[in-house]
Amino acid sequence: GISSNVITELVQSIDDAENGEMLYTGFVYACNACHQDGIVGTATEDIWSVTINERLTLEQFEGYTAEQYIIESILEPGVYDYPDDTYLAGAMPANYGDRMPPQDLIDIVQYLKTFGTEE
Repeated sequence: GISSNVITELVQSIDDAENGEMLYTGFVYACNACHQDGIVGTATEDIWSVTINERLTLEQFEGYTAEQYIIESILEPGVYDYPDDTYLAGAMPANYGDRMPPQDLIDIVQYLKTFGTEE
């Protein structure tokens, strides 16, 4: 997995959910292309709640924060095996760790977090 020091540093970074939305829906990463309808990958608006209510309840993620789980899932897709996974295996690009600066990553996580918080 990703070093917990790296995760902590990322989560404590200055975040910008609006920039995260632009990155997520823009052509550079095009996350929305596979996550908009929930067919290829978890639907965007469900990622935060699925992480908290399903993924983090699994024993392998004991002690994980939602941010840590999502960051690892973006940087190391396919590293976890889920018994109920209905999504297309191998669909998530495996090169975001090389392509995505840490600030982009944390902004995207902050954008996803907006779906799980009431404002």
